[in-house]
Order: sequence, then C-alpha cells, then structure tokens
Amino acid sequence: MDPENPVVRLCARGMADDDGELFLRAWEVASDDYERCVAAHYVARTRATAGEREWASAREVVAALGG
Repeated sequence: MDPENPVVRLCARGMADDDGELFLRAWEVASDDYERCVAAHYVARTRATAGEREWASAREVVAALGG
C-alpha cells in the first residue's frame, strides 16, 4: 500500500484514532476500484450489525471485481 495515497492515509488515521468516520470519508473520496476496496474493508470492520458488515463486504467484493 502506498502510504501517500489519500484513502490509505485516512484509513491509517482511522485505525490510529479509532475513528470509523475516517473510514467513511475514505469511501467518499475513493477514486478507483483499489481505493474503494481498501475503504470498504475498513468500513466493514466498524459496522455493528451483520447486515452493515455484509453491505461493506459486498462493496469490497464489487470494487475488487472492477464494478
């Protein structure tokens, strides 16, 4: 992972600060499939319900497949 990538930086900050809002911001600024996949992975980690985790995981898979 490129530590200078804005999505990677937001996710790293979110992990360090235990701030799930930074993962959502990363999702919003993601500009390609790789970035959406990274952001969705971290969003899924913070979801409280199984349904929310499934949504984020599904978004991660779709992004990884190029959709």
